[in-house]
Amino acid sequence: MNNQGNSTNQNNNDINNNVNAQATNTNTNTNPSVQVNVSNNGQPQVPSNSNEVELLQDNTSNENNVYTNQNLKEVNINYSPPSKFKIALLIIFFVFLIGFVIFLPEINSFIETYKVRQNENTTQVITTGRLVCTLSRTTTNLDIAYESIFHFTDSKLNSLNYTTTTKGDADLDEATLNEEQDKCNLLKQHTELLRGVVVTCEYEEGKQTTTQNFTFGDINKEDMDAAYSEAGGVLIEYENEENIDMIEKNMKASGYTCQRRTN
Repeated sequence: MNNQGNSTNQNNNDINNNVNAQATNTNTNTNPSVQVNVSNNGQPQVPSNSNEVELLQDNTSNENNVYTNQNLKEVNINYSPPSKFKIALLIIFFVFLIGFVIFLPEINSFIETYKVRQNENTTQVITTGRLVCTLSRTTTNLDIAYESIFHFTDSKLNSLNYTTTTKGDADLDEATLNEEQDKCNLLKQHTELLRGVVVTCEYEEGKQTTTQNFTFGDINKEDMDAAYSEAGGVLIEYENEENIDMIEKNMKASGYTCQRRTN
């Protein structure tokens, strides 16, 4: 009986020695792997050696690196550079953007001009009514205002009311204002018998006003020229049914501010 017990113990010792020898050989292998020891009762044991745990972690890390490298290779293989067409479009876009920034003031000016023209086209042009033009100037002592009111029908001139107003100091400029009144009275005398011409003169303290009304359809051009020449007046050079557009253009060129009105 003692011999059998000793034989059994000897066999168990041999088994343990073989398992330990295999674990030792595993540590010296070039590609180590973790081995699990078996206890006397045949149950697996969890590795308790820190070196064995590190070997297991290293193997897992190597596998992850291999997987990541394979994914990167697949990305590099699947990547395709942009086509020449797309590059050309990108270059054209940047050139257009730079040009737009450089020429932005000119673009704004063009847009504003276009808007003004559109408004002019949509605004109805007055062809029958009045064209009121005004101009003011100042001398050393006097303020002189000119007003011309042209009456027209179908863009054709009918009549004109031309008014000159001279203002100055009632005392200091009295002589000058009296002289303007005398000129007006002389012109009125020479035109009293003329058809189509009416001259009125007004004088009040510090202001003299001369108004000339012309109805061009009734005027005899030769008679009016002679009367104005004798009186020393300024002859009004307009013709009956003259185009109001040309008159407005000339008045503005002379510095007048003009506006068309329906009444």
